[in-house]
Amino acid sequence: MRFVEPGQRIKIEEPNKNSILLESYVARVEPDRLYIACPQDMMFSSDKLREGEEIFCSVQNEFGVRLFNSIIIDNSDKRLLVIDYNPNDYKIFQRRQYIRINVEISAMLQIEDEFVHIKTLDIGGGGIKFISNTDIKQDIDTNMRIILNENESFINICGKILKREYYKENEYLFFFTDIQENIRTKIIKKCIQLQAKEIRKKLDAHESKDKRNR
Repeated sequence: MRFVEPGQRIKIEEPNKNSILLESYVARVEPDRLYIACPQDMMFSSDKLREGEEIFCSVQNEFGVRLFNSIIIDNSDKRLLVIDYNPNDYKIFQRRQYIRINVEISAMLQIEDEFVHIKTLDIGGGGIKFISNTDIKQDIDTNMRIILNENESFINICGKILKREYYKENEYLFFFTDIQENIRTKIIKKCIQLQAKEIRKKLDAHESKDKRNR
Protein backbone atom coordinates (compact mmCIF):
# COMPACT_ATOMS: atom_id res chain seq x y z
CA MET A 1 0.00 0.00 0.00
CA ARG A 2 1.19 3.53 -0.81
CA PHE A 3 1.63 5.68 2.24
CA VAL A 4 -0.31 8.54 0.68
CA GLU A 5 -3.79 7.58 -0.51
CA PRO A 6 -6.82 9.61 -1.63
CA GLY A 7 -8.95 10.67 1.32
CA GLN A 8 -6.09 10.95 3.82
CA ARG A 9 -5.69 14.03 5.96
CA ILE A 10 -2.84 16.40 5.08
CA LYS A 11 -1.40 19.49 6.75
CA ILE A 12 0.55 22.10 4.80
CA GLU A 13 2.82 24.44 6.75
CA GLU A 14 5.40 27.11 6.14
CA PRO A 15 8.91 25.58 6.33
CA ASN A 16 10.62 26.10 9.71
CA LYS A 17 7.78 28.29 11.02
CA ASN A 18 5.26 25.75 12.34
CA SER A 19 2.50 27.89 10.80
CA ILE A 20 -0.40 25.92 9.26
CA LEU A 21 -1.46 27.21 5.85
CA LEU A 22 -4.00 24.53 4.96
CA GLU A 23 -5.52 21.50 6.66
CA SER A 24 -7.51 19.31 4.28
CA TYR A 25 -7.37 15.91 2.55
CA VAL A 26 -5.70 14.33 -0.48
CA ALA A 27 -8.12 14.31 -3.42
CA ARG A 28 -5.91 12.51 -5.96
CA VAL A 29 -2.46 10.89 -6.10
CA GLU A 30 -0.21 10.77 -9.17
CA PRO A 31 3.37 9.41 -9.33
CA ASP A 32 4.99 12.85 -8.97
CA ARG A 33 2.26 15.06 -7.51
CA LEU A 34 -0.64 15.29 -5.09
CA TYR A 35 -3.96 17.06 -5.59
CA ILE A 36 -5.18 18.63 -2.35
CA ALA A 37 -8.80 19.64 -1.76
CA CYS A 38 -8.75 23.36 -1.15
CA PRO A 39 -11.94 24.76 0.44
CA GLN A 40 -11.56 28.41 1.42
CA ASP A 41 -12.86 27.91 4.96
CA MET A 42 -10.02 25.44 5.66
CA MET A 43 -7.28 27.79 4.47
CA PHE A 44 -5.43 29.58 7.23
CA SER A 45 -3.28 31.69 4.89
CA SER A 46 -4.26 31.41 1.22
CA ASP A 47 -2.03 34.30 0.19
CA LYS A 48 1.03 32.11 0.90
CA LEU A 49 -0.18 29.18 -1.21
CA ARG A 50 1.29 30.57 -4.43
CA GLU A 51 2.90 28.67 -7.29
CA GLY A 52 6.59 28.05 -6.65
CA GLU A 53 6.29 28.43 -2.87
CA GLU A 54 8.12 25.87 -0.76
CA ILE A 55 5.91 24.08 1.77
CA PHE A 56 6.20 21.46 4.50
CA CYS A 57 3.65 18.64 4.52
CA SER A 58 2.54 15.95 6.95
CA VAL A 59 0.32 13.00 6.01
CA GLN A 60 -1.07 10.47 8.44
CA ASN A 61 -2.48 6.97 8.15
CA GLU A 62 -2.88 4.07 10.58
CA PHE A 63 0.86 3.33 10.49
CA GLY A 64 2.09 6.76 11.53
CA VAL A 65 3.00 10.21 10.22
CA ARG A 66 5.26 11.05 7.26
CA LEU A 67 6.80 14.47 6.73
CA PHE A 68 8.13 15.81 3.44
CA ASN A 69 9.13 19.07 1.78
CA SER A 70 7.31 20.09 -1.36
CA ILE A 71 6.65 22.93 -3.81
CA ILE A 72 3.31 24.24 -5.03
CA ILE A 73 3.05 23.39 -8.74
CA ASP A 74 -0.37 24.79 -9.61
CA ASN A 75 -2.94 26.87 -7.72
CA SER A 76 -5.10 27.96 -10.68
CA ASP A 77 -8.02 25.71 -9.65
CA LYS A 78 -9.63 27.29 -6.59
CA ARG A 79 -10.82 23.88 -5.39
CA LEU A 80 -7.56 21.93 -5.83
CA LEU A 81 -3.97 22.67 -4.93
CA VAL A 82 -1.32 20.69 -6.85
CA ILE A 83 1.98 20.01 -5.06
CA ASP A 84 5.19 18.18 -5.93
CA TYR A 85 5.49 14.69 -4.44
CA ASN A 86 8.33 12.17 -4.20
CA PRO A 87 7.06 8.97 -2.51
CA ASN A 88 10.61 7.95 -1.59
CA ASP A 89 11.66 11.22 0.04
CA TYR A 90 10.14 11.59 3.50
CA LYS A 91 10.93 11.43 7.20
CA ILE A 92 9.19 9.34 9.85
CA PHE A 93 7.95 11.71 12.51
CA GLN A 94 5.98 9.30 14.63
CA ARG A 95 5.32 5.64 13.99
CA ARG A 96 1.98 5.92 15.74
CA GLN A 97 -0.13 8.93 16.59
CA TYR A 98 -3.23 8.27 18.61
CA ILE A 99 -5.63 10.85 17.24
CA ARG A 100 -9.05 10.96 18.87
CA ILE A 101 -12.38 11.41 17.18
CA ASN A 102 -15.77 12.16 18.70
CA VAL A 103 -18.02 9.22 17.87
CA GLU A 104 -20.56 6.98 19.54
CA ILE A 105 -20.03 3.26 18.96
CA SER A 106 -21.60 0.17 20.48
CA ALA A 107 -19.68 -0.61 23.68
CA MET A 108 -20.07 -2.65 26.86
CA LEU A 109 -17.92 -2.40 29.98
CA GLN A 110 -17.35 -5.26 32.42
CA ILE A 111 -18.31 -4.24 35.94
CA GLU A 112 -17.60 -7.08 38.34
CA ASP A 113 -19.30 -10.15 36.79
CA GLU A 114 -21.49 -8.51 34.14
CA PHE A 115 -21.19 -6.29 31.09
CA VAL A 116 -23.17 -3.04 31.00
CA HIS A 117 -23.82 -0.75 28.03
CA ILE A 118 -22.00 2.58 28.03
CA LYS A 119 -22.06 5.65 25.80
CA THR A 120 -18.75 6.48 24.12
CA LEU A 121 -17.71 10.12 23.70
CA ASP A 122 -14.54 9.65 21.69
CA ILE A 123 -12.17 6.89 20.64
CA GLY A 124 -8.50 6.65 19.75
CA GLY A 125 -5.66 4.18 19.48
CA GLY A 126 -4.88 4.58 23.17
CA GLY A 127 -8.30 4.40 24.77
CA ILE A 128 -11.98 5.33 24.85
CA LYS A 129 -13.68 8.15 26.73
CA PHE A 130 -17.18 7.27 27.85
CA ILE A 131 -20.16 8.18 30.01
CA SER A 132 -21.74 5.85 32.54
CA ASN A 133 -24.65 6.42 34.89
CA THR A 134 -23.27 3.62 37.04
CA ASP A 135 -20.74 4.57 39.68
CA ILE A 136 -17.45 3.02 38.53
CA LYS A 137 -14.35 2.44 40.61
CA GLN A 138 -11.23 4.13 39.28
CA ASP A 139 -7.82 2.66 38.57
CA ILE A 140 -9.13 -0.89 38.16
CA ASP A 141 -8.33 -3.41 35.44
CA THR A 142 -11.32 -4.61 33.45
CA ASN A 143 -12.55 -5.45 29.94
CA MET A 144 -14.51 -3.61 27.27
CA ARG A 145 -16.34 -4.98 24.25
CA ILE A 146 -16.78 -2.70 21.24
CA ILE A 147 -18.18 -2.88 17.72
CA LEU A 148 -16.40 -0.54 15.30
CA ASN A 149 -18.48 -1.23 12.20
CA GLU A 150 -21.94 -2.56 11.49
CA ASN A 151 -22.32 -6.30 10.97
CA GLU A 152 -19.10 -7.02 12.86
CA SER A 153 -18.71 -9.00 16.06
CA PHE A 154 -17.59 -7.57 19.37
CA ILE A 155 -13.89 -6.84 19.92
CA ASN A 156 -12.67 -7.54 23.47
CA ILE A 157 -10.02 -5.21 24.91
CA CYS A 158 -8.31 -5.19 28.31
CA GLY A 159 -7.78 -1.86 30.00
CA LYS A 160 -7.81 0.31 33.08
CA ILE A 161 -10.48 2.78 34.24
CA LEU A 162 -9.09 6.28 34.75
CA LYS A 163 -10.64 9.67 35.49
CA ARG A 164 -9.01 12.99 34.60
CA GLU A 165 -9.38 15.96 36.94
CA TYR A 166 -11.26 17.97 34.28
CA TYR A 167 -13.76 15.20 33.47
CA LYS A 168 -17.41 15.62 34.40
CA GLU A 169 -18.80 13.47 37.19
CA ASN A 170 -20.00 10.64 34.93
CA GLU A 171 -17.10 10.72 32.43
CA TYR A 172 -14.32 8.12 32.44
CA LEU A 173 -11.42 6.95 30.32
CA PHE A 174 -10.87 3.31 29.42
CA PHE A 175 -7.09 3.19 28.83
CA PHE A 176 -5.92 0.22 26.76
CA THR A 177 -3.40 -1.94 28.61
CA ASP A 178 -3.54 -5.18 26.60
CA ILE A 179 -4.63 -4.88 22.97
CA GLN A 180 -3.59 -6.74 19.84
CA GLU A 181 -1.72 -4.47 17.43
CA ASN A 182 -4.01 -5.39 14.54
CA ILE A 183 -6.98 -4.26 16.66
CA ARG A 184 -5.25 -0.99 17.61
CA THR A 185 -4.46 -0.42 13.92
CA LYS A 186 -8.11 -1.01 13.07
CA ILE A 187 -9.22 1.58 15.63
CA ILE A 188 -6.70 4.16 14.38
CA LYS A 189 -7.77 3.54 10.80
CA LYS A 190 -11.41 4.05 11.82
CA CYS A 191 -10.52 7.38 13.45
CA ILE A 192 -8.66 8.57 10.36
CA GLN A 193 -11.55 7.55 8.10
CA LEU A 194 -14.04 9.46 10.26
CA GLN A 195 -11.72 12.47 10.38
CA ALA A 196 -11.40 12.49 6.57
CA LYS A 197 -15.19 12.15 6.29
CA GLU A 198 -15.65 15.27 8.43
CA ILE A 199 -13.26 17.22 6.20
CA ARG A 200 -15.07 16.06 3.06
CA LYS A 201 -18.38 17.15 4.58
CA LYS A 202 -16.97 20.64 5.12
CA LEU A 203 -15.75 20.71 1.52
CA ASP A 204 -19.16 19.60 0.18
CA ALA A 205 -20.91 22.22 2.31
CA HIS A 206 -18.54 24.89 1.03
CA GLU A 207 -19.14 23.89 -2.61
CA SER A 208 -22.92 23.88 -2.07
CA LYS A 209 -22.71 27.37 -0.59
CA ASP A 210 -20.70 28.57 -3.58
CA LYS A 211 -23.32 27.20 -5.99
CA ARG A 212 -26.15 28.95 -4.13
CA ASN A 213 -24.27 32.27 -4.23
CA ARG A 214 -23.65 32.15 -7.99
